[in-house]
Amino acid sequence: MNSAKLICPLGALAVGLALAFSGGEALAADITVFTSGVTNGGIYKLAIAWTLETGNQVKFKSGGIGNIKDYADTDVPGDVVLLPPEEMAAVSEKLKTGTLTPIGKALFGLDVREGAVHPDISTVPKFAAALRTGGGVGYPDPTGTSLSGKMVDKMLDRPEFRGVLKKPQRENASLVVLNGHAPFGAGTISEELAPGVEVVGAFPASLNMRITFQGAVLSRSRSPDDALSFLRYISSQQAGSSWHDCGIETEGQDANVPRNPCAVAAPTIVAPPSNDEARFPRAVRATGIPLNLALEGVSTAIASCHRAGFNVSALVVDAAGVPIALASGNGAAAITQRIAMGKAQTVVRYKMTSGKAAEKAAADPAFMSLLSADPQVGPPRQGGIPIVAGAKMVGAIAVSGAPTGDKDEPCAIEGLSKIQNRLQ
Repeated sequence: MNSAKLICPLGALAVGLALAFSGGEALAADITVFTSGVTNGGIYKLAIAWTLETGNQVKFKSGGIGNIKDYADTDVPGDVVLLPPEEMAAVSEKLKTGTLTPIGKALFGLDVREGAVHPDISTVPKFAAALRTGGGVGYPDPTGTSLSGKMVDKMLDRPEFRGVLKKPQRENASLVVLNGHAPFGAGTISEELAPGVEVVGAFPASLNMRITFQGAVLSRSRSPDDALSFLRYISSQQAGSSWHDCGIETEGQDANVPRNPCAVAAPTIVAPPSNDEARFPRAVRATGIPLNLALEGVSTAIASCHRAGFNVSALVVDAAGVPIALASGNGAAAITQRIAMGKAQTVVRYKMTSGKAAEKAAADPAFMSLLSADPQVGPPRQGGIPIVAGAKMVGAIAVSGAPTGDKDEPCAIEGLSKIQNRLQ
């Protein structure tokens, strides 16, 4: 399905919601939302619709539920927070009075690699038997900030699951199976709706495995009226279908109704120029490799990742970080274009691979903050490498779309190797 077909229904949703909650006037400010991996998909989808209609941007600060609680409880700038009731109660003094709003619930499910056999998990005994005989189950590390990981770990300690091999990992349930760490992944369904993964089904209802979410405006919000408008937008009845598509069930929503795609293509790379910017004179693009070599490099990188089973985007930029060639392989997520751009910008600005930048940032909080605060760079990720001609760096090639950056980087290396001996 192309992006136009996906965006049209969202545009219709946005019109109805905007008329209901903005009084027909343009919203005046951008807002920042604190959201965990469990709610990321739904909130991103709704935010795109809101932005398409209003022109206002929604920024995100994400992490585990424990991280989000900490963000809300400190002075980190933000406007709206999404948390379970217990965590929300713990930060009640940081919330604007009267804005606490129900959002929905995330059910837990079992996932497998695409094409794998779906075991019968309709009852607890059948569920436990499938895990015991199937080789174990992976789930987010319960010693970290993942509430879903803690809940799965506690569930597996029940007598019914005695003998099940537990494989906690520092990744969500979809990556557990994509990376081959376990035959089954267990977590919230909202985090299992990923390419290459199939959801077998929800855990048996008698296990009562779910996480309920609420939303609220932070009392320190610099745009409280806009934040409240957005909160009403995402908690409205009309928004329920978007939440359902992304694995969150709202009041009255039938969890068995088929889901439309959660991910929605959004504008990528850069915003269009203003009229003033578009006028002459127009600066010439910086030094970079020839177009024919850039095209060959990105095509080779995409083909390399495709052979490994990954649908990716590849980008070559010049010495100033301006794109020369960008290509997205069939099935590549739209956001991979933006992630590739962030990797390329990291390379040209800091004169190192984006993987080295990620390693440095992991050990240096100040460097991490510097990168994360730059809208063209963002959190550092492996997968971008410099292009050097002679002794001079003339650009970068970056790849995004594999489950992890260490799988993106070899594709970028192969793309550059294909053209390296022809660079001057």
